[in-house]
Amino acid sequence: MLDLGWTELLVIGIVALIVVGPKDLPVLFRKLGQFVGKAKGMA
Repeated sequence: MLDLGWTELLVIGIVALIVVGPKDLPVLFRKLGQFVGKAKGMA
């Protein structure tokens, strides 16, 4: 899969926080987690 380190994940999280906003961030991560789960189930 993707080879992401802690620094890359931190940068992605900060960018997501700026773009989406702190109020909607948990909803975004929940939907992203559901998508990843479905993708793993299909593989």
